[in-house]
Amino acid sequence: MGIPRNKNGTIDRNLISKIYIVYDLKGAPLFVLVITTSGHKTEAATVNLINEIKSSNISYEESTIEEHVLYYHFQLSNQKSINNINIKIQRKSSLR
Repeated sequence: MGIPRNKNGTIDRNLISKIYIVYDLKGAPLFVLVITTSGHKTEAATVNLINEIKSSNISYEESTIEEHVLYYHFQLSNQKSINNINIKIQRKSSLR
């Protein structure tokens, strides 16, 4: 599934929270990541799509794949830490 669109084919900005145009480390566009109200969607970053986003007055950020990998790595690490803390709390309360 790609970017949410209206019936007339334009990008549906009502469903979009954030758009990232993601580039490789050499500056070549890889994909567009769209955070929506119901999750996230990705689509190949074509020249036409990038131009449509830039000219559509929708807020977007440009970033590298490395930034996204690091972000999701830290998110996963933090979630594992939170889960471990919750397990320890549950074990302590069950011992009482």
